[in-house]
Amino acid sequence: MNIYFLIFLEFCKIGVLAFGGGLVTIPFLLDLSETYQWFSKNDLAEMIAISQSIPGPIGNNVAMFAGYTTAGFWGGVSAIIGLTVPAYLIIAIFSKYIHKYYNNKIVQDLSFGMRAASVALILAAAIEITKITVLDFKSLMMLVASFLFIRFVKANIFVYLLV
Repeated sequence: MNIYFLIFLEFCKIGVLAFGGGLVTIPFLLDLSETYQWFSKNDLAEMIAISQSIPGPIGNNVAMFAGYTTAGFWGGVSAIIGLTVPAYLIIAIFSKYIHKYYNNKIVQDLSFGMRAASVALILAAAIEITKITVLDFKSLMMLVASFLFIRFVKANIFVYLLV
């Protein structure tokens, strides 16, 4: 199978299941790294760090990096198209009906369940990324200090990035 088409298909699967934003894609990307060995877990941690520091949706940024790492420029294009096509199709199909069924109990319950699943996926991603990036006592102390600083010192986001 053509590598670009395979990247497109894999990122389509991620796009269909990635309710909750770009961070929800991380567990799926971890699975991709294990299934295909297109990139390592350390590569993924670096992709996430870079993706969070540049403008744009994190999911698209990480998809572009993952696709590019796997198969160059066209791999990145394939990954972004694969990730975004399902969202556009879902919106196109459901936007016609959402207002009609918005107050429906089943629709509200499904929405509640998807939010809960999204939080679980983000938590699972955080745990996995922590396992990858916190390798020694020094990095653990940096994690704890950063968390405490962000939690208790109210400052502009740029101060956090500089520190």
